[in-house]
Amino acid sequence: MHNPTRFQSILRQAYRNATTGAKVAPTPAQIRQQLLDQYQTSVYTKYFDPAAIEASPVLTVDDLTSPIPNRKVVIGGQELSRDRVQSVIDTVKQSYLHSKPDTIDEENATLKELQQNVFGVKPLDHYHSANLDDVVDADFIKAMMFIANLKINKYNTLHPNHHIEMPLKVGIEDFPVMWHYDNLDEAVKEIRGLKSEQMDMLPLKLVIPWVKMSLATKLFEQKLDRMQQMKDEHGEAGTVEQDFLQALADHTNKAKP
Repeated sequence: MHNPTRFQSILRQAYRNATTGAKVAPTPAQIRQQLLDQYQTSVYTKYFDPAAIEASPVLTVDDLTSPIPNRKVVIGGQELSRDRVQSVIDTVKQSYLHSKPDTIDEENATLKELQQNVFGVKPLDHYHSANLDDVVDADFIKAMMFIANLKINKYNTLHPNHHIEMPLKVGIEDFPVMWHYDNLDEAVKEIRGLKSEQMDMLPLKLVIPWVKMSLATKLFEQKLDRMQQMKDEHGEAGTVEQDFLQALADHTNKAKP
């Protein structure tokens, strides 16, 4: 039987679980915001938090690369030697630490040119999500890409000549769909215009190593809205909500050190 309060009830319980001891019951709006905040924190803080990287870029990169020696590293289908990996790491460190890389004309370069310069390979041209998922250090590579993109966005946020390229896992099959946008507003506008069945295909876990966090949050918020709409339309008794909470828990657990 359709129960319009079930979704809010489940989210309210999730909020209480996360804020044990709270004396005042949160409003639905507070629950929603808390979940969005929790999503951002759980998925992005460990590897993708711009403030943390900005505060200590060397420590962040070292932390990503030091735990396991002799890792297998694959970028764009190319396995890199340990020396090459160290070279990439050093390049990322130096490029990010320097206010202006000497080898790049940042005012005129495209995003693809900037990233190709940093990595010395063509991750955007040859990227396939399976290449990253099948190796030990997928998060390590994603983090390096994101660190490089932070350096780019620091000076060229939404540059009119740049394109945002967003590889997604769509449905069950594992393959990238590249969407090209001139800026975040255009991206969000198109995402908001997706048909319901297309929105259903967007996964909770997005593979977005070089897209600004604000866009990922908007995608997640759209997914949350769509889940509520499906619940209202079909009267589902908790399947969608439970899947969401389980996915959120999985995100949180995976993001823990």
